[in-house]
Amino acid sequence: MKNREDLLRLFRAKNALSKSRDAGLGKLNSPITTEPSCADGKMAQGFLGVDVGSISTNLALVDGQGRVLAGVYVPTGERPIEAIREGYGILKSRCGGRLEISGVGTTGSGRYLAGKLLWANVIHNEITCQMKSTVHYFPEADTIFEIGGQDSKYISVKDGKLHDFTMNKICAPGIGSFLEERATPLGIRIEEEFSELAAEAQVPYDLGSRCTVFRDTELAHAAGRGVPLSDLIAGRSYSIARNYLEKVVSGRPVGQNIVFQGGVASNAAVVRAFSLLLGRTIQVHPFNRISGAIGAALLACERRPYEVYRGQTNSIHELNLRDIESGLDHASFGSVLKRCADRLNSIPMRKEQRPVVGIAGDLYSRQHPVANHNLYLKLETMGCEVWPAPFITDEVDFSLKQSFEASALRLRLPKPPPSAPSF
Repeated sequence: MKNREDLLRLFRAKNALSKSRDAGLGKLNSPITTEPSCADGKMAQGFLGVDVGSISTNLALVDGQGRVLAGVYVPTGERPIEAIREGYGILKSRCGGRLEISGVGTTGSGRYLAGKLLWANVIHNEITCQMKSTVHYFPEADTIFEIGGQDSKYISVKDGKLHDFTMNKICAPGIGSFLEERATPLGIRIEEEFSELAAEAQVPYDLGSRCTVFRDTELAHAAGRGVPLSDLIAGRSYSIARNYLEKVVSGRPVGQNIVFQGGVASNAAVVRAFSLLLGRTIQVHPFNRISGAIGAALLACERRPYEVYRGQTNSIHELNLRDIESGLDHASFGSVLKRCADRLNSIPMRKEQRPVVGIAGDLYSRQHPVANHNLYLKLETMGCEVWPAPFITDEVDFSLKQSFEASALRLRLPKPPPSAPSF
């Protein structure tokens, strides 16, 4: 009678055949994306995008031409404020300590917290920022797959604009954290070894697209039967892609120009699995791990409708805020205010007539972008000029009407007829 070890070897030999419906992944050559750093010795000036998620916090510095100067990808770890500070410190160090921010955009599940902390110029949802980032690099894109640490997104794009989208936040399969957490018990380093092992698979093991619990159980059973580790890893890659297509895309149209982004897009095995399942080429965002932050930065640096030079108003606004802050304790504060006003008046403006919109209401709501849901930016994007009620008056209706009439005279706009409603 055979001993226990002989019986185990016999059992494994009989059950080691992988069940599969997928072909091997073949050669993988997509490198892991790294975030750029600024050139040494140069002052870095640009627009800061911050994407605060539950798993990672990402920052990107983008110049006025839309070029990424530097980027940071750090874990959030249930401490978003500390993660933002840590990320900004790293970003500044990557720019040699010489950093000038012309404007700030925030996104992600922590976008409002980050917006308040950083006094953001714009705050946008993840869908808008991911699409903005994709179309910036791939104007022809019609489908975006984004798999991050905690959720997955499908975005359909038509003529560079949002056509349809959906998100998955419930079922863990297909989420980046699932991929990383389940690789660790197998003794695999997700960044260095996962794709290499997957490429060696001859018969990827079919893990299906079921819930995490069932898939983990199936994986453990397969490993116990002696299925090669490479086949299990390749099967997991297919499972991530198949789950996303079945549970997130869920029958929605997938175009011919597909862009994959988010942290999971750094995994060449998953990229290849998507390509084989769909029979199409999958393009990977050049900065896939910080794509959302890039989109937020790009939205922050969009030209206001009256600007000649994009971002100049934001730059002067930030400079004025610093001057006012530093001059509060000085007797020459009046001269500081005059200098700030002169800067604002020096901004060249395009010669055009635009609707002038007055904003009244309580002080916080009319002035803070979080409270008014970026109303100023939305109106300016539509081609309007926005005039908020003055800070120092309670008679907002009367004062705003006076401000409007003064601006109309300055811009040589026709006065409203007597029957028109006043502000």
